[in-house]
Amino acid sequence: MMLSTGIGAEVQKPLATVVFFGMVCDTFLTMLALPVMYLLFGKGPEPESPRVGVQESENGAAREAEVVAGGVTG
Repeated sequence: MMLSTGIGAEVQKPLATVVFFGMVCDTFLTMLALPVMYLLFGKGPEPESPRVGVQESENGAAREAEVVAGGVTG
């Protein structure tokens, strides 16, 4: 529509130009500018905090520790 020269092109060209450049601008903002803004101003991922009451067993699998009368048994 933006490059047409036929009947009615003088009416459609201005609208087609606005739609085309709007789509280009929207793509630029979504794909480039928004991720950069997140990197600059956003908070990064929260560091993983250790879970309370979890011990590593000998084979590397985590298991829940039982808390018995103020002591921890494994």
